[in-house]
Amino acid sequence: MNINLYPYNRYILLAAFAVLLLTMIMTLVHLSAFSKVLNARMGEIEKLSARAETLQKRLEPKKEKKKMPDFKTMLPLLLLGYAILKDYRESDGKGLEQVRRSAVKVTEKRLVSDHLKSQFTKIR
Repeated sequence: MNINLYPYNRYILLAAFAVLLLTMIMTLVHLSAFSKVLNARMGEIEKLSARAETLQKRLEPKKEKKKMPDFKTMLPLLLLGYAILKDYRESDGKGLEQVRRSAVKVTEKRLVSDHLKSQFTKIR
């Protein structure tokens, strides 16, 4: 059984090229639609990355500011330490026990004066 397709070889070749051309056109149409979707998504991704960068820049200075102690928070502690030192110098005793007594005495005075100040402001 030997089939001779010689007269039709050219038509078969043309049909193969036509099918190949159709598949290439369909592939290009699908790729163009996919590229449009991809470009839309890339725009959204760029917007999100820009937002993330701005948030990151906002958070970095806050971390740096927290490293240094604020003068307003350190001033009362320095004044309290100076008052304890002053009371220690005026006392008769020496040593760590006298430092402890001076600290207790000064903090009790401060607490009483702070309590009186708060009561006075309530009366006003």
